[in-house]
Amino acid sequence: MEIKFKDKLQYQTDAVDSVIRLFEGQPKIPSEISITSRKLVSPIKGTGNLFEISIPEIKDNFFQIQEDNGLVVNDDLESLDFTVEMETGTGKTYVYLRTILELNKQYGFSKFVIVVPSVAIREGVKKTIDITRKHFSQLYKNPSYTDFVFNSDKMSELKNFMEDDNIQIMIITIQSFNRESNKIRQECENGVIPFNYITKTNPIVIIDEPQSTSSTPKQKEAIADLNPLFTLQYSATPKDTTNLIYRLNAVDAYNKHLVKKIEVDSFDAADYQGKPYVHLNEVKQNKQGVRSANITFVKKSDTGLNTANQNVKIGDDLSVKKLSNNSSYDDGYVVEDISVREGEERIIFENGNAVYLNQSINDINQEGIRKAQIEATIREHLKKERKYAKKNIKVLSLFFIDKVENYRFYDEEGSHKGKYARWFEEYYNKIIKEDGFSDLPKYILDMAPEEVHDGYFSIDKKKWTNTSGETTKDDSTYEKIMKDKEKLLNPKDNLRFIFSHSALKEGWDNPNVFQICTFIETQSDLSKRQKIGRGLRLCVDGDGNRVDESYGDEFEDINRLTVLANESFENFSKSLQKEMINDGIEFNYVKIEDFINIPFMDKNGNDKTTERYHAELIWGQLFNDGLILKDGHLTKKWDKAIKENKVILPKKVLDTIEPQMQGSFKLSIIDKVNSKSAKNYIKNKKDRITVTLDKDKIESSEFNNLWDKIKYQSTYSVKLNTEILIEECVEDMGLELKHIQKPKIHHVTGDIEINKDGVKGITRTDRQKFIDVESNEIPNIVKDLHDATHLTKATIIEILLRSNSRNDTFEKLLINPTEFYNITVDIIKRNLNQVIIKNIEYEKIDGQNYDSTDFKPSFDEWVKDNDFAASKLVKATKSVYDYVKCDSNFEFEFAQDLEEKEDIEFFIKLPNWFKIKTPGGYYNPDWALTTNIDGKKETYFVIETKGTSHVDQLPEPQANKVKCGFKHFELIEELTYDVCVDYKEFSERYLIE
Repeated sequence: MEIKFKDKLQYQTDAVDSVIRLFEGQPKIPSEISITSRKLVSPIKGTGNLFEISIPEIKDNFFQIQEDNGLVVNDDLESLDFTVEMETGTGKTYVYLRTILELNKQYGFSKFVIVVPSVAIREGVKKTIDITRKHFSQLYKNPSYTDFVFNSDKMSELKNFMEDDNIQIMIITIQSFNRESNKIRQECENGVIPFNYITKTNPIVIIDEPQSTSSTPKQKEAIADLNPLFTLQYSATPKDTTNLIYRLNAVDAYNKHLVKKIEVDSFDAADYQGKPYVHLNEVKQNKQGVRSANITFVKKSDTGLNTANQNVKIGDDLSVKKLSNNSSYDDGYVVEDISVREGEERIIFENGNAVYLNQSINDINQEGIRKAQIEATIREHLKKERKYAKKNIKVLSLFFIDKVENYRFYDEEGSHKGKYARWFEEYYNKIIKEDGFSDLPKYILDMAPEEVHDGYFSIDKKKWTNTSGETTKDDSTYEKIMKDKEKLLNPKDNLRFIFSHSALKEGWDNPNVFQICTFIETQSDLSKRQKIGRGLRLCVDGDGNRVDESYGDEFEDINRLTVLANESFENFSKSLQKEMINDGIEFNYVKIEDFINIPFMDKNGNDKTTERYHAELIWGQLFNDGLILKDGHLTKKWDKAIKENKVILPKKVLDTIEPQMQGSFKLSIIDKVNSKSAKNYIKNKKDRITVTLDKDKIESSEFNNLWDKIKYQSTYSVKLNTEILIEECVEDMGLELKHIQKPKIHHVTGDIEINKDGVKGITRTDRQKFIDVESNEIPNIVKDLHDATHLTKATIIEILLRSNSRNDTFEKLLINPTEFYNITVDIIKRNLNQVIIKNIEYEKIDGQNYDSTDFKPSFDEWVKDNDFAASKLVKATKSVYDYVKCDSNFEFEFAQDLEEKEDIEFFIKLPNWFKIKTPGGYYNPDWALTTNIDGKKETYFVIETKGTSHVDQLPEPQANKVKCGFKHFELIEELTYDVCVDYKEFSERYLIE
């Protein structure tokens, strides 16, 4: 199996571009370097990285990038150490590898060092380089690059790193060079210190997981010793965001559907049999220094003994009536001390009992809870196996356990199964035989319980290393879990359940982990975020294809991570939220920058995005209306304002927006604020409901009459007027290519003044000057444009020649080939798309129809506190499912009206697989419906609900797809296709007696 990668994921290209744009103005000039020693006859020559661009130019670029990316703009740029924040599972390693290749393509930089905190992450980086090589070879037309893991026994690789002209990538752990005693810092026989081969090149240093790699003074000093041209830090949880250039945090990734959705299935002890049970939820200290703790204990009331949460302070007696009223706490359960020191959080009672954070005492049900968790994990796992087997998707489950010996222990006779392994096999053997799983694929049913689970623990590696001849299975397990991700993803590979303690943390994840079962540990080496991070990545199928939004309407249903935790949902979610806040992720907090770059259409029909001016006005309006506090945190009024439609936007902003689009713009602002809410991040499995297909409805005449109207698939053709296309392109090239400039250098002259206060530089002149580059590498522009646009080479040549004849554009090609290419590609694609849409024609494909059997039998949704409106679910009696799932408030209100109005006989929210092919990608219409006024005549419609009914006021990609929709549905007689804002507009147009 080969994992496949996509090159057009916007969030990844945005992260790459944020780095590339820092150095706009840097010419592509190689830097020759050399190294000498007293023992060398002649210098060793090589190439390195060199800046021609000035620091002030980088600073200007940096400020602009921060503003464009909606980040707080720095007051200054004090170092060339930049940070890219990307959530676990979103392709951080892919992004920085692609950035390496792009930096070389744009500016000629060729020497790169990737510094990692551990061997596990080093192995992960090396693996990603290996599996992306084919992808990058196609994307960058076979770039020549060498990568290697630093090995102190292969110092010659460092010499080659300096000498080779091509891209060099070295992966090295921080421990390999952060001490003077490291072998890399010792002089060799030729008199050269190997470390100097690296430092001479001014490498671009990429720091993976800086919170672990460069957090101490000693680590920072070691990285500075590398003499980097600049550094790039990549992390999901960076501690230092001084020079932040791109941010995709956990909440952003979740809201953009870039990672799995998270649900929690909680297991909490319910029967304490008179034992003095105490669970510690939280400790804190106020500004006056008073310490308190929040505990869960057993309280006696009129309804009996029940668990309750309670805040306590030093001196509180749990047994008294106003607290527990429970005599089981009589024996010394008086709070003696509360520790709030990080890593040592605990509450201590006078009887000597101590309870650590997220731990319990006298919880007699721990063994029962763990068994219940194992059973539930197996059951949830097999349900997903049954559901995804037809899609060729392997399902994995991961257990984080408290003690290694509970799963596997060693003695002089070798390894033995611990109680968790025995329990697992017992439950698996029982559950797999149940009738509900009899339809699983035969290869799964034939697997023995002992074949489907295994574990990886730090102690194992030592045992495997020290044992000879009897550990083939163990060693292959290590290779499979830690290195051979593709084999582990093969649906027919037996291993499906993985047990670990803390060995599988940073540096390991697997896209097909769908269940994570956590046993609370006495001293946890892993945070909740680290555990969840092992399964956040979007899954892949057996052919290596990522199951993302292009997969259709099942995407979210498939990409769901179930966490089975032995604590309450409230405690789990609260602890996770606290961890994320500590990592710098703000919930229920809105910045001015959050309202920058929100798309809208102005009154002239131009697509625009909000700038800081608009953002400040919007933020100020929300503050003045009491919806946010001065520090940006949301108030309790926010939810109420949404329900009562009292969210007001400033008039100065609305006056710039096309009136028909103001409603959709307001929804964009509300969605932006709602995305900051913590309550959206994880879901309680107990809130999950199943939406079911109604077999009677799918077999009814109402459905089939409507489906028979719309079921036809089509294809399109275009009669392209090449002359019009050429003229449009030439005209735009004349306007846009004229802004291309030569590379510049920053030229400063000044005096040095030395006095009692020290040395001071005094600037006399500060100028910028265009420079002539001796030989810009001119690409094969015709071939490159042909590959990018698929126009014939003859048409490309005619566009270029005609443009040069009128506007001398070849001069711009010589000045800056890369910018010329980028602008020209955009011009050709833009005009080509417009010409295609004007001349497109559709025709039915004989024998190819959308098949009603493709409607899923069921799918899952989440409804908290029976609030179906908040989940955008409409109870339906006139549609194929018992609930209609809507994507927006527009759709929700439209569906409610369709369900309630007597004139509507039947309606369908068209599924994602009902797609019409267009030049700009597939188009999925919103609704199909049948009207019947007073029982006289059925009339059929396909309706698109948008914020405007004027197609030309939609963003261009949407407008083009809708225009193709009109052409497609023209093929169907007695059916009307239209765009409406709401049901009122639809009824005024068509429901006329």
